[in-house]
Amino acid sequence: MTLFVLHIAKDERDRRRQLTNFAVKLTFLAGAVGLALELFFYLCVLLPDQRAAVGGLHLLMSLTSVTLGLLAIMLGMNRLKVIPYWLFQAHSTYADIFDTLF
Repeated sequence: MTLFVLHIAKDERDRRRQLTNFAVKLTFLAGAVGLALELFFYLCVLLPDQRAAVGGLHLLMSLTSVTLGLLAIMLGMNRLKVIPYWLFQAHSTYADIFDTLF
């Protein structure tokens, strides 16, 4: 039997919001570790002559920074309960798919 959003109890909505909050925090942590590794590679591994030639790495660092910003915004919106929990989960899923593609 399918339950619609309006028929879900408040405690179940809170539980789902907490699970979403946990998933966003883990994704945020993974993105932060990825950005730290990208910066380490860019600053410590590449020579100054090579840095200018690696344009893809600049794009990757920019995309990772933007993604971390979006995750921070999504985490704040989830905490403030500004939007319904199911909309947040759908947006988070689409953002993860988009980030995986690039």
